[in-house]
Amino acid sequence: MSGLSASMWTSVSGLLSHSKKMQVVGNNLANVSTIGFKAQRMDFNDYLYTSGASASGAVQMGAGTSVYALLGDFSQGSFESTNSFSDLAIDGKGFFGVRDPNSTAISYSRAGDFYFNEKGQFVNPQGYVVQGRPVDNTVRLTFNNGVTDMGTTADVQSAYVGGGSPQDVLFES
Repeated sequence: MSGLSASMWTSVSGLLSHSKKMQVVGNNLANVSTIGFKAQRMDFNDYLYTSGASASGAVQMGAGTSVYALLGDFSQGSFESTNSFSDLAIDGKGFFGVRDPNSTAISYSRAGDFYFNEKGQFVNPQGYVVQGRPVDNTVRLTFNNGVTDMGTTADVQSAYVGGGSPQDVLFES
C-alpha cells in the first residue's frame, strides 16, 4: 500500500470503529430504563503494525483499528419496588428460563416482569412461559421468628430444591 492510501485506511478504520462504539453507547442510553437490560461495552484492537525507521531507531506505527469484542456488563443492578405481586428479581448470578409457547426452545432473561395469563401460565410480556423445576411442597418450613434474611454474600442453598426437567410454571388454585 502506498503511504497515502495506508494513512487513509488507518483513519477510515478508526472512524468505523468509533461509529460502532457510538452505536453501543446509544443502545445503552436508549435502554437505560428497560427492565433487566444489561449494558455493553466495546473493546478495540489494533490492526497490524508497520515497521519503519527514524533518527532514534526502529519504530512501529499502527495501521488501523477494529472492534475486538463486545462485552456484556453482568454486574448486579439495583432493585426497584413495583405494584405487581408477580414481579421477581434475581440477587446475584442466574437467569430466568423462559420458553417460547410455540416451541421447546428455552431462552434466558434477567427481566422479572411476569404475570399469570388466562391459561394460568406464568409469562413475561412477550408471552414466553417461565420455566421451573417441580418442588415437593408438602414439606413445611419454619424460619426463626418468621423472618428469613437471605442478605448474604455467601451462596445460599434453598430448603426447597426442585428436581426433574424444567417445565412451565402454572397457577394452581
